[in-house]
Amino acid sequence: MSLWTQHLTEVLSLRGELGEVTAGLTIRSYSGPENERDALNAAVGVVDRSYRGLLEITGGDRAAWLHNLTTNQVKTLSAGDGHYAFVLNLQGRILFDVNVLVDAESIWLDLDRQWLDRARSHFDKYTITEDVTVTDRSEESVRFGIAGPRVADLLAQFDAPHAPNWPSLGLKQFAWSGETIRAFRHDFCGAFAVECVVPAALAVAFWEPHRSRHSLARQGDHRRVPSCGNGAVGAGGQLPQGMLPRAGSGRAHAFEECRRAAARGLAVSRCRYAKRTGRSVRCGWCHRR
Repeated sequence: MSLWTQHLTEVLSLRGELGEVTAGLTIRSYSGPENERDALNAAVGVVDRSYRGLLEITGGDRAAWLHNLTTNQVKTLSAGDGHYAFVLNLQGRILFDVNVLVDAESIWLDLDRQWLDRARSHFDKYTITEDVTVTDRSEESVRFGIAGPRVADLLAQFDAPHAPNWPSLGLKQFAWSGETIRAFRHDFCGAFAVECVVPAALAVAFWEPHRSRHSLARQGDHRRVPSCGNGAVGAGGQLPQGMLPRAGSGRAHAFEECRRAAARGLAVSRCRYAKRTGRSVRCGWCHRR
């Protein structure tokens, strides 16, 4: 059992609800999803995102090789750039989606842990004579998402005050406790958010000073940053003005349906939410298309 998993097990024994997420132990809620969602919408919260996986691609052919295996440009990206892409099979069908993050000496792929085995198998199949090495770094770090309109207040403490100006999926670095923390802008729950990839040995020390049961939106104190469970962000939708959907809402569910339909190349002539409800209001995906 990793130190981080052991820590969450202890937290769970004191308070919190176990969440069933793709892989690993995650907490559904610490102080109630409503309080945590309020904090994310109004101020800032820290979310355990360690159910995401991380692959590192190194070697001189890495950019050209990955360019041929994904649906987005890779060869044109410079260090610090990033974008979203799908990985396809020979028939052009989507196998999984990734966030491509370009570092000076490597390319990082952020993906759901449930796709790690498929990703490794697929990439191994197409590594023949190329100078490419794919390494799974998922267990070497813990992922934290810092989300909300006041993210910059917290990141300024980590010598990263310019986070609001970071491009989407742009890979950055800052120093903390003598170690390098990789971070990138990723609005995974609708509100402005930055994901921090923290070495596993430092995860508890990074998390604990900012963990609080209290809703920051109600306390109004930027020093008290609440930990937010996946019940506050698990709906996965994105609403206009960056507001978070309520977990399990029909609108959030329609967001995923419409997004996946578009990803498969299907025409989304009418929003699933609007069609089911008979209303003109659309889900977050269709709203921004």
